[in-house]
Amino acid sequence: MEKDLFGNPVVLPPYHFEQPRFVPPNPPVLRHSLDGALLARYQRGDHAAVWRDIQALGPLGGDLREEVLAVARSTMQRVARNVDMLAERLAARGWQPLFGAFHPLPQAEDAKVIAEIEHMTGARIPVVLEAFWGVVGGACFIWDYNAGPMPELGLGVDLVDLDPLSFAEPEAMEMSLEQWKYRNEDQGVGGPYYVHIAPDRLTKASISGCEYLVELPVWHADPVIEGDTCGLALTDYLRDAFAWGGFPGLGRIGAAPEIALYVKEFAAGLEPF
Repeated sequence: MEKDLFGNPVVLPPYHFEQPRFVPPNPPVLRHSLDGALLARYQRGDHAAVWRDIQALGPLGGDLREEVLAVARSTMQRVARNVDMLAERLAARGWQPLFGAFHPLPQAEDAKVIAEIEHMTGARIPVVLEAFWGVVGGACFIWDYNAGPMPELGLGVDLVDLDPLSFAEPEAMEMSLEQWKYRNEDQGVGGPYYVHIAPDRLTKASISGCEYLVELPVWHADPVIEGDTCGLALTDYLRDAFAWGGFPGLGRIGAAPEIALYVKEFAAGLEPF
């Protein structure tokens, strides 16, 4: 059975045979765990400091990766509850998510997509992405612009300024995987694979734009999102989104009284992570 660089078996879809793979640069040195110290600190409430320490670790491998993954899963349990809490509050105001669900849950079929990504890139997906897809699944607070004008939330801003929280589930990667394989197999153009995390703030408002992306392979636990005005690590993007009641674009507008009132109501009681 084929194994990845960490010795873990790679389970391929039954139709998948010998596909050329992108050779990842500079694999991490296998590192020993910290004997659960990171998780213990995190569970005591030292959330932000633990993630700063994880981000400073650099490339992860071996037992240390598994310890960080335990922290990431604990983090994503909190994220999932926050998604549900905000979704309930927005739904009560008549907010309709673009793809029909605020919180798409993990599915059994996700494993096939993840295995395909790991096989094609030659490495496991980053820790935070693995934990998010395995615990949360997906998140979408994008207003369904096909349903007409968005509900009044008392913000006094345009839809394009909201940049709603969005984090694609594995199913959404299938098209980009096919495109990547076409470039590499049929056109012979090598290169990294990009996980399409979300549309950018323009596309979310049905305006021609681009996407928020994470380049793979990457060995860091918490990679940075590329594209438009994001530039945050995955956990920082989620933290920023919840701090602004699901609409991180509000942070770029300023502390208007209407925004402060919205945040006070919609971000109240969300769990720190």
